Amino acid sequence: MIPLARPSLFLGIGTYALSKKSIDLSALAVMIIFGGLIHFWGGWQADVPMLLFFFLGSILSKIKMKLNPDSEQFNARSGPRKGIQVIANALIPTLCLALVYFLPIEKIWPAYFSAIGIHLSDTMATEIGTLKKRRTFHLLSGKPIPQGLSGGVSLAGIWGALLGACLMGLLYFICIGSIHLLFTVILISFLGSLIDSVLGDTFQAKYHCPKGHITEKTFCHGQATILSAGFSWMDNDLVNLLSAVIPISLYFIFLQW
Repeated sequence: MIPLARPSLFLGIGTYALSKKSIDLSALAVMIIFGGLIHFWGGWQADVPMLLFFFLGSILSKIKMKLNPDSEQFNARSGPRKGIQVIANALIPTLCLALVYFLPIEKIWPAYFSAIGIHLSDTMATEIGTLKKRRTFHLLSGKPIPQGLSGGVSLAGIWGALLGACLMGLLYFICIGSIHLLFTVILISFLGSLIDSVLGDTFQAKYHCPKGHITEKTFCHGQATILSAGFSWMDNDLVNLLSAVIPISLYFIFLQW
């Protein structure tokens, strides 16, 4: 059995988040397990980017809900984050760290930072893009889309995604002390956020609400919704996971080996 290092750190952070109703009990359990593995396999260098993602995402989410409380009325992600959502964001970075630990190759570190950078970039795109009501559109077609639906982008959101990618690139330089592949971290992080938007727009399940609008919820206003686009098994958590799997896999195929 792999020992978990400093579980009290992640227990304390998770307990605080639980008290603020940012996560539920399942998310707390997952945070402790994945957080312990991340620290055991990567030390403080691995802790810093994950903690930045958690705290920055939480802060921006709180600000958004105060400034634009209607921004999540159509998606199924409202409320405390659940364990499956934490897994979708932490699984690929943790697997990358396992490679760092068992195959101590320097070029694997950019994959870890990029895997977190993808989720940070996507989170900043979502939160900054919905801080206030603004035009949201399909990334591929440019057609308008209701704000808050997965797959929609805005100019502010795109700038937010780029900012998140640059922050992770800077953090990679600070923590690892190498400029080598820094721009690769930025590129993969930004690319992953775009892939998230494309997958959310094209394949994620969208439902028709009895009240007449499109939503990601299977129940709306106390009534079952009807699938109108995408696949019923493709939810936001799977989109988040795939948005990291695809670019990180390409990194290992074309750049690493």
